[in-house]
Amino acid sequence: MHYIALSNSFGQFDRDDMYRYEFAGYANWASTLLDAVQADPRHWKVAGLQSQATYLRRFAVKEFQGWDYLPAACNAWAAYQVALRAATSLGIDTSVATPLRTMAVPASVPHEVDPIRFPGS
Repeated sequence: MHYIALSNSFGQFDRDDMYRYEFAGYANWASTLLDAVQADPRHWKVAGLQSQATYLRRFAVKEFQGWDYLPAACNAWAAYQVALRAATSLGIDTSVATPLRTMAVPASVPHEVDPIRFPGS
């Protein structure tokens, strides 16, 4: 365990970690929407969009498995956008696959202080 900062910059590991997180979110949301589209009896109306979203998601997974995280995140986002368009055109509720940035944000963040090190704070 180190108590000295080994790096004070936003390096490649940090970028890769961020891209892995984004890939997982968008790929999961795309899958959720594609499952909902497939379950709809009118899914044949958006067969082209469904096929495109499935292809993009599979390509994103392939890139992710090849450790190419930025393109994987970009293609997962594209798959999500196409799946969202397909679900919206069928009138499917898309609230189950909504990015966090569109959800309500708390008004304030609780501030916790160590009472032993900083008494009276």
